[in-house]
Amino acid sequence: MPPAPPVVKNSAGPNMGIKPRKNVDGGRFKMYRELEAKFNQFHTYSVNIGLHLATTPLGLLGFLCLVNQLSFYLTAIVVLAYVASLSIVVPPKTFKRSAGVSLLLLVLAGVLDWGIV
Repeated sequence: MPPAPPVVKNSAGPNMGIKPRKNVDGGRFKMYRELEAKFNQFHTYSVNIGLHLATTPLGLLGFLCLVNQLSFYLTAIVVLAYVASLSIVVPPKTFKRSAGVSLLLLVLAGVLDWGIV
């Protein structure tokens, strides 16, 4: 059996003000919590986190705009399938935020004409 990963008490750094999460969900989102802890180990600076918050949705929007060139319905199916899959693997607060951003990206992909030139 592989060794357990190290426990990260506050990997976001002393200046970020992020407190470690308590296990209030009974272990239901264990895989998500482990991934979150690993992510936090390497993302300790506010500039790095801010860049992720900007560039990740921008990349997803570009992808959705490309899919939208084929069909808006296909784009909607991709986004809705993604949102549905999130509902079982992430905590409710994270799900609500991610679903909201995903639906906003779907609307933007339908409005913007960022397809292949």
